[in-house]
Amino acid sequence: MTNDPNFDYHLHSIDWDALSHLEDLHDLSDARNVTFHFHFAEGNPYFSDRVLSKKFAVDLEEQLLAVNDSGLKLNPLLAEMNKTYDLNRQQKSIPVLIQWTSHEYNLVDKKPRMSIEEIEKEDFEVDYNDATGSFFNFFAFKEDLYELHSHLLELHSKALDLYAGVIEANYNSFAVSADEEDEEDNEDKEANSKDEEDNKGDNEYEADNNSNQVADLESDSNDNDEPKKKTLKV
Repeated sequence: MTNDPNFDYHLHSIDWDALSHLEDLHDLSDARNVTFHFHFAEGNPYFSDRVLSKKFAVDLEEQLLAVNDSGLKLNPLLAEMNKTYDLNRQQKSIPVLIQWTSHEYNLVDKKPRMSIEEIEKEDFEVDYNDATGSFFNFFAFKEDLYELHSHLLELHSKALDLYAGVIEANYNSFAVSADEEDEEDNEDKEANSKDEEDNKGDNEYEADNNSNQVADLESDSNDNDEPKKKTLKV
């Protein structure tokens, strides 16, 4: 799980030891309506549950409400098609109550997930791990705000390769790869180099203009033969 950068962002350091007791993660049902079963080793000191099951189901409630308000009768075939083809429809999940062994081991109490309101109240930039808190907050919520449902499906599809470190998952907006960092550094260097060349050109242009300025020479002397003192007006 830590080898998947999309998923690793949701794992707080406080979770690592507890997740080291995870023995298996599997899903036997359809990808849209899915239940993830997290199997933990016997003797796990954090909670007594051997299996934590997180269920997701396609949310049709909003669509049904809209149709009922319009006075139209919902076509059962259309409803079934929407279940199958409307990939943008959100999934609802069922909260899971974890049987923590004690307050000392309750990772959700130690690292709760921050709400949007709490993040906006902070005067400083909030660290992403601090905002999401412990990974085990994922089991307590109905809404999947951080799209862990999708990340789990991706992780499950290539779990062995990720575990072996053979491949890396695609990076999301929160994760930046080394190649992207190098590309940004190169872009910054090119921009700085261009600015230096532009400034150099401007300085050369100003120097050329100064050397080509026309000077009017005026004499301060009278008509006698005394040496003439010249003044320069630019």
